[in-house]
Amino acid sequence: MKNILIVLVFSFSQVSVASNLGLGLSAESGDNFIYFPIVLSDSIRLEPFFGYSDDGEESISGVDESYSKNSYKSKSFGAGLFKYSKLNDNVHSYFGGRIAYIETERKTEISISLGENLIYESLDGYSISPTIGIEYRFANGFSTAVEAEWYYNRLEGQSTGKLDLSEISETSRERSGTGTKFLIRYVF
Repeated sequence: MKNILIVLVFSFSQVSVASNLGLGLSAESGDNFIYFPIVLSDSIRLEPFFGYSDDGEESISGVDESYSKNSYKSKSFGAGLFKYSKLNDNVHSYFGGRIAYIETERKTEISISLGENLIYESLDGYSISPTIGIEYRFANGFSTAVEAEWYYNRLEGQSTGKLDLSEISETSRERSGTGTKFLIRYVF
């Protein structure tokens, strides 16, 4: 899956040299993606993207000095392909979808009076998300957009646990749902 996405993103490199390139960011705090819109024609846009997050938390109990530490890292990259329709001079609707490769890593450390435990999980897989949106072009090259998507993620990998990390198990996760985004884009 990872190789297919790499070929998809880079296969358009010759086309993108002669096209309008841009940069897009999500205006939402929970969305960690950077988008690179490539205008292939007045009605077709390719949008490679990547995202990275590194989150963690720690809690300590003052009673028995037990603690827990959680860390979560996620990396993803992919591309979207969209068909645009002009509603008026400044407003365009679009539909299409995104496909992405996702890699996650989760680590949990727990220490209690009976001992310590470490749980480690490493997963990778893909995401598919059909998307519709409306874009408002308010200045030369600048636009804002709102999107609605339905997504499906499938991740597989390994999980280790127990006191000596000896228990290894295969893990699979599937997740689907809806989401919305507010994007700001600039096309050069």
